This record gives sequence, structure tokens and C-alpha cells, in this order.
Amino acid sequence: GVSSCVEVWVDGQWIGMSKDSCLDAEFDLTPSLRQSEGGQQHLLTVRVIQWSDGSYLEDQDQWWLSGIFRHVQLHCSPRTLIDDYRITTDLLPGHSDKPMKSQRSAVVSLDLRLSLREEGEPTLVVPRYRLSAFLLPPGGSDIGTSLSSSTIETECAVPGSS
Repeated sequence: GVSSCVEVWVDGQWIGMSKDSCLDAEFDLTPSLRQSEGGQQHLLTVRVIQWSDGSYLEDQDQWWLSGIFRHVQLHCSPRTLIDDYRITTDLLPGHSDKPMKSQRSAVVSLDLRLSLREEGEPTLVVPRYRLSAFLLPPGGSDIGTSLSSSTIETECAVPGSS
């Protein structure tokens, strides 16, 4: 995180800026790094600006120091990755009047957000996966496991493709 404004360049090429106090900022350096020749070193330039129109966000406690206050990390991700996921459970129909402690089953939904980091026509290959569900109480010891074979139909849509 940076307080209050940061601008980022790689090898003199503008990457982006962030004006959000005390929160992480993330920038995609891929286009700048791909343009280089193999083995070339790069120069990462970061300019921290003390006062901006975002300064009021953390001004309530009058902590007026500026600078980088978290680690700077470079992260290389694969060309195709699970970018985000969400697991939700709903009660089975007809069981909404029972307390959660007495529930013996639920409907589980898994949403995945895939990212494709390749140039050209996007292609998505979905291999077979096995999904296992483990029921854990707050203490952490396993109180039940459910493994079942089923067919899951999926639709994959790649943004920007037809």
C-alpha cells in the first residue's frame, strides 16, 4: 500500500496509478516485460505523491506520513489460471425452517473466474477435475466427508470471443 497516491513505470513506460490510501495496489506489467529482449534487466520506477485528491481518505487520524508501507512483490502467474472462486451453499427446499445445526444436506455451488493470459485467439481446455467436500466444525476436526461421482455440465465463456 501507498499513502496517498502512487504512479508506476517500467523502463519509462507508464503502467498506471492508484489513489487509494492504505490499500494494496496491483498493476499488470506483462505488456512492458514482453517487449524486452531475453535476459534484459528492467527498471521499475515508483513515484509516491504525498498529497492528492485521495488524501482525505486517511486524514481522519491526522497520520500524514507518506510512502510505501507494504512489501513490493512481482508475481508471475501462468497463462491460464483460476483467478477467483466462490463457494456458496443454500438450504434444500423444504428445510428452511430448521436450524443449521440440524441440517444434514445442502446444495453447494462453485463459481470460478478463469483468466487467460495469452495473445491471439483464446482457447479454454477444461480437463476432468474431482471435487471433494469436507465438513469441518469451528475446531477443525473432520466430522464428515462426502465423495460422489456425478456429471457436471459447464459452460465456458471467454470475454472478447464470440
